[in-house]
Amino acid sequence: MLTRRGFLQFVVGGALGAVFSPLPWRIADELVLFSQRWTPQGAPGDESWCYSICQLCPGGCGLKVRKISERVVQVEANPLSPINRGVCPLGAASVQYLYGDKRRIKKPLKRTGKRGEGKWQEIEWAEALNLLTSKLNDLKGSGATEGLLCIDGSVSKVMSGLLKKFCYAYGTSNYFHVNADVGASIAIKEMQDFNGCVGFDLENADYVLSFGSQLLEGWGAPGNLQALYNYWFENPLKPKVKVVQIEPRMSDTAAKASEWLPNLPGTEALVALGLAWVILKEGKYNPRFTGDADFERFKRAVLEGFNPDKLEEKTGLCKDDFIRVAREFCNAKHPIAVWGRGKGFNSTGAFEVLAIHSLNALVGNINRKGGTAFFKDVVDEVWPEISTRQPRDLGKFIESVGAKKVYAEIALVCEANPAYKYPVSFGNALQNVPFVVTFTPFMNDTALVSDLVLPTPFYMEKWEAITTPRGFSYPVFGLSCPVCKSSYGVKHPGDVVLAVSKTLGLKGLPWDNYRNLLQYLVEKIWSKGKGCLLKGNKKVALPSSPRQMWSELTTCVWANPEAVSGGIKKFDFAPSVFAEGIKRPVWSVEGKSEDYPFTLIPCEYLILPQDLGAAPFLVKQLPDTVLKGSDLCVEVHPETASQCGVKNGELALLQTPLGQARVRVFCNECIRPGIIGIPVGLGHKGYDEYLAGKGINAYTILGYNEEATGVASYVMNKANLVKI
Repeated sequence: MLTRRGFLQFVVGGALGAVFSPLPWRIADELVLFSQRWTPQGAPGDESWCYSICQLCPGGCGLKVRKISERVVQVEANPLSPINRGVCPLGAASVQYLYGDKRRIKKPLKRTGKRGEGKWQEIEWAEALNLLTSKLNDLKGSGATEGLLCIDGSVSKVMSGLLKKFCYAYGTSNYFHVNADVGASIAIKEMQDFNGCVGFDLENADYVLSFGSQLLEGWGAPGNLQALYNYWFENPLKPKVKVVQIEPRMSDTAAKASEWLPNLPGTEALVALGLAWVILKEGKYNPRFTGDADFERFKRAVLEGFNPDKLEEKTGLCKDDFIRVAREFCNAKHPIAVWGRGKGFNSTGAFEVLAIHSLNALVGNINRKGGTAFFKDVVDEVWPEISTRQPRDLGKFIESVGAKKVYAEIALVCEANPAYKYPVSFGNALQNVPFVVTFTPFMNDTALVSDLVLPTPFYMEKWEAITTPRGFSYPVFGLSCPVCKSSYGVKHPGDVVLAVSKTLGLKGLPWDNYRNLLQYLVEKIWSKGKGCLLKGNKKVALPSSPRQMWSELTTCVWANPEAVSGGIKKFDFAPSVFAEGIKRPVWSVEGKSEDYPFTLIPCEYLILPQDLGAAPFLVKQLPDTVLKGSDLCVEVHPETASQCGVKNGELALLQTPLGQARVRVFCNECIRPGIIGIPVGLGHKGYDEYLAGKGINAYTILGYNEEATGVASYVMNKANLVKI
């Protein structure tokens, strides 16, 4: 029988047990976590799907876009696109970029205060165009048209081609693309007398030798290469491909490769020539390109100066690795050597490309299955007058402007962010450039220091053409149509350039607007009758009319796989680049070793775009080993941390000849001792509160190194790490 006392004891005991038991608190915690997984629901409406092409990197991945009414809510891979078989995290963040109201620019902005103060006046497009046109007209009238500097960051080669034609018609040679691989262009021109696209047939290769190319972290078309890795290693019907990754730290690509060879930074050319030494010494080279005197000069120089016995200390790799990898490479059926350090956005050295590409020539795998491919892009075919011009080094030119060695009166910056990539030299150059105009959808670092900011549409809001992605093995062309109407007062930069050209009376630019230009290109491609439409893996004959082809290209792409067939006109193993580079085959680094005993190298991540700025969703995905709070984390080996007297997670002062910065230390055994890895893509001043002020801009302390050939790039710097 339950007594009154027993009842009270039961109630009080149960209450106390519930309070002090972890169960209710655990349930509450789970409820909080569960509620955070709820997907915010927009206004109800009809569902629809349409197609687009991602333009957040040069990959050109096809997208299928889901909309509710007119609002974009989701993106996924376009099954009809041959370029990608998935969507990378950057592409998945497209919706957040599109509706990132705090970083989007709503109307044209005219600077009212000092540069960098952030004082702006919103103006109408008519006033903005009048201001731009009058500045360009005054400069043209003075006869000093070389005073126009154009800095291009366009993903579309069509837009880049239009800017080149505009510069040509205006009378300036000062056109630069921020992601141009100047070194590779010089090397390929001298070796093969070729200007155009370089592709890598990775899908058919069976042995991939990657010299620092982070194939899984933004190199080429990310959606394609991530699926390709699965095809290489998981497809039971295909023999497994061997991937050898050569770089100083274990990136995600190195971690998933068959083998990782941790070389010393800046020694990629030495490693390649050491491998060439083994192939030449053992006589295992293919005779396809070896009949000329230049080959004999190359062979003699390599055998005399690049014996792996002498390269062990310089490269950090042992002789046995050189011999084994060289034999595996030349014994494979379809071997390929790949260049383009990191994501490939910084120039590779000309001598470095020559050394790496000589391996492809030694095994005869050029313009063949599973090898390197050389062909003309659609834009090069339509506008041959602009394709013959070699790209130039933007970093060096900006330094010359800052030093008043070169004159620049007006700078047009189109969807690029040179203030971030060249923070010191661009800041100095700005003092000598009276008028800076930036075309951009976002308030980035360069827009903050411009005089006129012209808002451009996000890629989902405009017509655009995407041609051959970086590293793709044959020419392609696709149309990206607007999937939604912009909420802001934006204009396509192509429309602005064509309108200004008409006002200035420039010749060679007859199109009324950018869409007319795209229609002209589609008609040109159709009229040649070459190639086919690719719908996934299915080849379809060209439509019966250009109008029908225009409609088809909004869902699939045109391609011409046959463009790479056949031989090449010439191959020179030992051009002038070789003679220059062999004198000093490693990159130059300033600073005394006693003051800076370590080497600083950049670390690139797929979710950290450099010029664009990561979306809030991507910043949240960064691990504490990259960004902790607002502190940037540098990667060091435990031995290096012990030498510096710092422990994992502690604050330290990172010092280089260019400056110093406060960082946190992340100890990782997957990086060579004596190396410090610094993430690239943080430290922005622009965009929004989710990104601005997070970490530091690695380019402020990374060295802009120079090869013996004169090509410069961000490769490494001397550094020290001091405990705070």
